[in-house]
Amino acid sequence: MDWTTRLAAFGPALRGCLEGDATAFADYAARQQAFAVAVRVRHGAETELCIARPDGRVLRRGPVGDAPSPDPAAPAFFLEARCGEARRVEDDRGATLGWLARPGC
Repeated sequence: MDWTTRLAAFGPALRGCLEGDATAFADYAARQQAFAVAVRVRHGAETELCIARPDGRVLRRGPVGDAPSPDPAAPAFFLEARCGEARRVEDDRGATLGWLARPGC
């Protein structure tokens, strides 16, 4: 299943993992058992794996040394709209969770 179809469910975990770094974006998220979400976070040339609870509380994070470069055409989740093509992502109540765009936009 494409991770972007679950953005409303993953939203708080994505936000928790990206909080505090305006340049970071997530390019993958997946349910990690029933209690956590694994999020791949990109910070420029660095990549980390962030494990967060569904409510957004970060449990742990660490570097991913051999991660492939992000695909510039693949979808990525940002906390802010960085370009005109960015698509707003909302939660079930209509509040903005973040923005979906390509990493290179």
